[in-house]
Amino acid sequence: MKRNHIIRKIQYRLLCFIIATLGVTSFAAEVEVADGFTLSQWAQVPNARQMALSTNGTLFVGSRALGKVHAVLPNGRVEVIARDLTMPSGLALRSNGDLYVAAVNTLYRLPQAQEQVITNNRQWQRLNDELPDASHHGWKFIDFDPVNGDLVVPVGAPCNVCLVYPESGQAPFGTILSLDVEALNRGQLKYEILAKGVRNSVGFAWHPESRELWFTDNGRDWMGDDVPPCEVNRISTRGEHFGFPFRHGRYKETEASILKQIPQNFTYTPPVIEIQAHSAPLGMDFYQGNIESLKGALLVAEHGSWNRSTPVGYRLSAYWLEGSRVIRHRVLVNWLVDGRKLGRPVDVQTLGDGSVLISDDAGGIIWQLQAQSSKSP
Repeated sequence: MKRNHIIRKIQYRLLCFIIATLGVTSFAAEVEVADGFTLSQWAQVPNARQMALSTNGTLFVGSRALGKVHAVLPNGRVEVIARDLTMPSGLALRSNGDLYVAAVNTLYRLPQAQEQVITNNRQWQRLNDELPDASHHGWKFIDFDPVNGDLVVPVGAPCNVCLVYPESGQAPFGTILSLDVEALNRGQLKYEILAKGVRNSVGFAWHPESRELWFTDNGRDWMGDDVPPCEVNRISTRGEHFGFPFRHGRYKETEASILKQIPQNFTYTPPVIEIQAHSAPLGMDFYQGNIESLKGALLVAEHGSWNRSTPVGYRLSAYWLEGSRVIRHRVLVNWLVDGRKLGRPVDVQTLGDGSVLISDDAGGIIWQLQAQSSKSP
């Protein structure tokens, strides 16, 4: 298992190097884009992961392999505002302008981030390092709960498949946590568990009407090319269980040692959306911009497979739902063209003009998806 993880990291870094060397900007014309839309390069940000947009238009961008945090300023200049961190993939802006960064087990804060970046006065604060420090699925996606203001932080399973909280009796692996921000600012880790049985969530969003938290979850490896599915889930009740490691969507775990530990009267919440196995859905968002053809869509960045016999994913999908049922699915952008991997989407961010930014950690690009009629001449 450890050997597979090391191979995966080598493959990932090699892919980043190859695409960067070839010059992914030249691929823009080759990427497949749905009718009615255009795709262009918005900024070059190495290893771009989660994004957060400030009120003055500064875009903060995390990374994973590089250990850096970038800022894309309103004038287009890209600056490194933090370096030498451990997989600072997840970041989020609080309503007061403070930027929070999750680097595996350590949480940082940059107060009044947009002002500090503009004035080149960056006073980072290390808040707490008590989250689990396992690097396997340790990179994160974080955001602030719009209802209670807590910082929501997933803690991925430190494995392909293994016992996690609460059956493991150990740290809260395989969960989504709701952290008390005021306690965190005092250096204390105080949290509630929003969800259990979550293998590896690296993207979530709150439904604009119900305010329920929806999240992506990457399915288990080594069960085959087409099972189990990757997932989009919805939290209706705090603390509910989403199956891992005993269930993976409709499929039961196959490892006997795991099944022996299944609790009596085990119940779990099945996914709302099942996505092709190995697609690796990451960032997601309920589109609320002004592009009419995207009204009501759930946008999902499908990062792409790393160990499937035939690659899948590498695309931005839009899903329309009626309750808990998908009524329509459309691929908006496809970076997997004739077997060539022209990019790997990670996160999505809607701008004020309704266009959508898409981070691409392999290509080192922030892409912009626009309605064709809104493209500047």
